Formats: sequence, structure tokens, C-alpha cells
Amino acid sequence: MWSEHSSDIPVKEITELLDAVGEKVPKLISDLLGTLFSEQAGTQLGKSVGLFYRELVNNGIPEAEALAMTKAYMSSLANALRFIGVRGGPKNEPTEHEALKSSAENDS
Repeated sequence: MWSEHSSDIPVKEITELLDAVGEKVPKLISDLLGTLFSEQAGTQLGKSVGLFYRELVNNGIPEAEALAMTKAYMSSLANALRFIGVRGGPKNEPTEHEALKSSAENDS
């Protein structure tokens, strides 16, 4: 069991682990963003949204209501991306973190 007075903290191993994570996480994020915003992802998103709308209409939802529901669906996807910190949603709104940071800077 570790205590404040213990000298058995594996500092070297922790440092190596953090260095490895620091090297790999940026690439992982970059690859994830590339996947989210690739041509293939855009094509699939378009098909998905079109299918969503078509299924609503085919199941008796009036077209105007189906369109509103489809817009809400797209908005929820954009909000999910903003939630995980991806910019590029409607009007390039800042992420929650960016908005809080900006607000704190303005208060100073």
C-alpha cells in the first residue's frame, strides 16, 4: 500500500508511460477527426440522414414534420461532436470548454 512517505513510487515508469501516451494521443485524435470528416463519412452521413427522413415519411409522418425531425437529428449529431470537442458544427460555434475559457478571460 502506498503512503505519503513511501519511496517506492515508480517515477521512471510513470514518466515513460506519460511520454508514450503523449506521443500516441495526438495521433489518435488526428486519426479520429480524419475519420469523422472524411469524404466517406460525409457520404455515409448523407445516406443516413436521407434514410432517416424517408423512413419517417414512409411511416406516415407528414413531410413538414419529418423535415423538422430530420433537422433536429442533424442538430443532435452536431451537438454530439461539439460535446466531444470537435469544432465545425453549425456556424463554427465554440466548444463548451472554449466558451468557458473565453468567458473566464473576459472576466479577468
